[in-house]
Amino acid sequence: MLMHQSVRSACSGGGDNDKGLIFNMHLTSLLVSVFLAQLRRCRAADYVCTNGQTTAISVTPDQPAWFQTAGFPNPYPAPSPHCIFTFASPAGYGVKLLFEQFFTDSNDVLQFCLTLQSPSMYCTTLTGDPLDFYKQEFVYRGGQQFVATFFSKLPTVISQSPPFVNSGFRGKAVAYQKSQDASCVASSIQLSNGESDIITSPSYPDTYAQNLNCLWTITASDRFRLVFNEFHTMDSDILTIYDGSGSVLDRLSGDVTKDEPYTLYVEKFAKLQFQSSNSKSTTPGFYATVNAYSSGDSTQTCSTSGNFDLVALGDSGLTISTPDFGSIAYPNNWNCQWTVRNTNVTSAIVAHLWLETEHCCDILEVRGVGKEPLAFRGKEARIYFLWNVMQLEMNFSSDGALSSTGFQMVMKAVDCTCDLMKEIELDANVPSVNINSPGYTTGVGYCNGLQCGWTIRTPSGSSMLISISSLQLRESLLSSDSNFLAIQEQFGRTLANYTSQNNSDAGLPGVHVAGNVAQIMFTSGRYFPSDTVARGFALKATMISLTPTVQVNQSLSDTSVGVPIEQLIDNNTSYMGLWTVRARSGRRIRFYNLGRSNANVQLILLDGPDMTSPTLNSSQANANAVTGKVNPVVSSGEFMTVAYFSQSPNGAARFAALLSDYEDDDYESRCGGFAFVHHSVNSPPTQFEQTSIKNQQCLSVLYAFKDAGASAYTDAMNFNFQNVGESLSVFRGITTDAQFLIANFRPYPANIYGTFATLQFAGNVSLSFQFVALNAGQITLQSEGGVIMSPDYKANGSPQISQIYSWNGNENGLVFNLETHLYSGSLVIESSLYSKTQATITVTSSNDERIINICGTYARITYNSNTANGSGILASYRQSTENLCNFAYTPRCAYLLLFYQLILLCYHCYA
Repeated sequence: MLMHQSVRSACSGGGDNDKGLIFNMHLTSLLVSVFLAQLRRCRAADYVCTNGQTTAISVTPDQPAWFQTAGFPNPYPAPSPHCIFTFASPAGYGVKLLFEQFFTDSNDVLQFCLTLQSPSMYCTTLTGDPLDFYKQEFVYRGGQQFVATFFSKLPTVISQSPPFVNSGFRGKAVAYQKSQDASCVASSIQLSNGESDIITSPSYPDTYAQNLNCLWTITASDRFRLVFNEFHTMDSDILTIYDGSGSVLDRLSGDVTKDEPYTLYVEKFAKLQFQSSNSKSTTPGFYATVNAYSSGDSTQTCSTSGNFDLVALGDSGLTISTPDFGSIAYPNNWNCQWTVRNTNVTSAIVAHLWLETEHCCDILEVRGVGKEPLAFRGKEARIYFLWNVMQLEMNFSSDGALSSTGFQMVMKAVDCTCDLMKEIELDANVPSVNINSPGYTTGVGYCNGLQCGWTIRTPSGSSMLISISSLQLRESLLSSDSNFLAIQEQFGRTLANYTSQNNSDAGLPGVHVAGNVAQIMFTSGRYFPSDTVARGFALKATMISLTPTVQVNQSLSDTSVGVPIEQLIDNNTSYMGLWTVRARSGRRIRFYNLGRSNANVQLILLDGPDMTSPTLNSSQANANAVTGKVNPVVSSGEFMTVAYFSQSPNGAARFAALLSDYEDDDYESRCGGFAFVHHSVNSPPTQFEQTSIKNQQCLSVLYAFKDAGASAYTDAMNFNFQNVGESLSVFRGITTDAQFLIANFRPYPANIYGTFATLQFAGNVSLSFQFVALNAGQITLQSEGGVIMSPDYKANGSPQISQIYSWNGNENGLVFNLETHLYSGSLVIESSLYSKTQATITVTSSNDERIINICGTYARITYNSNTANGSGILASYRQSTENLCNFAYTPRCAYLLLFYQLILLCYHCYA
């Protein structure tokens, strides 16, 4: 006989490995009414999921166990870091888990694995609301032992407004054998108020056997509820339900729960008899929960019921909910009604619904939308947009058994009117205007069937930049009934057309209107589902003077690799830059976006020599974080114009770009990429691996994107050269001019000051590079050797600098090789041997020896440029392989001598 075993008092608490449940109720400042409400919904549970703990659960054929999340059905605490159940059964048995209810956050997972160390690919998971449409997932069958871990997939809690709370899960663990599981065992279930149990057909969720005759009896002290979450049998196989007098309450067969669970309420006693025919079944059978409860009324009153006018409530709207939504579960036997009116015929009703109730029995019913009432149950998190609805009648009712966290609905009325063709004038006093779709500012979205238009004019001799900060349009059900936003110039030519495929919360590239008239057209379709809501759009039109702040015209030549643009725009600066670059004859300009710090600056690419030229695709030009190889935007002819605008930014903006005609259409196949970027100080190094075809000389430009406001002479590129191929020359800046050659053979410098470097190479080259902000005071050198370069090396116009390098090595000393002539400034080298000062060497333009041998284990090298425009220094250094201190008496020598004397002493003692 299978009988549910009630445990000692348990409403919420923790389980231990001895299967004892300790219930401590400490009342401090809790309200008595809340305590009673929680106690009334108390369920017996053997084991509770406790964060940070592992709880062992052993079951036998005669002794099942119940387990649940903490506080069930009240909202459970976030699983941080996790709670663990270990399940075990006797030899020859497995453990089957039957879930009475399962409501978790979509990021919270209950994972079943053979052991704690099992790879996740071999584990099974449950999350969300598996009872909804996937009812057979409410059963998990494991082996003799396994582990269940409840955890969150997110490292931190993601806030919602309002938060979607969940009641968690509650289930029953039973021991089973597959051979016995397929047969019938007469079972008697006895329940007190608030207790529950689970009944399934043999072998569920597998198909059941033929010629079965199964009996269950259920006895409760008052009333109980039978909820068939799944009932799908062959038509010839019947479950008959009798009451205490032997009368038939119902007969079930076939697919009873195709659309929703089936519920039956019974007084005190029932007998269930399931009989299968001799035909082989192809269906899973049934799965039912039994809940005993009292038939008394709820003590909770419906405090928020009444009649409400949404238009009169304004932007604050109306919020209705079950009592204390988000804190405790809703009461049993509860019933509440609301009437909501919309008194403005040009308004629509927007309703944000968060709902978690029993699928079977606790329902939010809404009348006034269509001919039939809408019934919400289970788990819902949606936004509903209701047109032509003047009044809603809503009712929420719960029965006397199990509950959950309830629901909350926030409702507002949104105006469905818009400007048909509004005229807007911009000038020096009003240089910009913000335009939003109807309903955007309230966050509730736009209505259907809108035809909106705005005409924007600026004074003669100016143009406009249209920037879209947010775009959220609905998908169109019909091509002839679309949702779109269009930007046109004064002659009706469409400059940009946006649909739901362009949706973005991060902003879209700006659209430049060459003339002084722009038209904005917005159309919303008439047909789409009521639960499809989109906020709309927000854009800004800014007047632009045709006189730029900075204007550059440049032509590329055979000696130039490209034209860099590095621009830092200060906070709240109105700025316009215009760069026009002309390629060599027969070539085209290629634009490479090297990065943008934020959206405070917009770039427009124009396919020609001035602002009236056609616009190129600028989406790639306005990407923020660019890393690795950069793909170019290519002009159709010899000219390209880059216009960039600041729009009263809330912070400094920085961007960088490269324009070049060096790369041709075959360059990718011959040499690989042309431009490469390392983005951000904190990101890992960017890998550069390129191979040129045999005897082919190739060029690549590397760029390290620095932070806005960083000093130009402490920023540098750090390199790790791995393979230098057949040949590799490294130049400072964007050039192959020999005067800027840093190195063309090993050793190459680890750091190159500045943010651009050009590589000229042949063969297979691999290296990594990244941005570094070098300390202008002191740099520590590698002990084995390397290359040092002063910040002003081959940097015309650099200021006076002072740079210190420190080196630590062994007593052999340091070999310092000055690779360049010291035209100005001085170099001071101070050395010491095990803290004892050795020498101070001063190098100037009159005595700049090429090779300097330094005795010591430590060297401090100080470079001073003295005057501006110095050429800087480039030097290599290495630890000497010979003793430059003439085998001086050093601590190491002293140790060796002492060791030798000890050996002699031991030898004499032994002799």
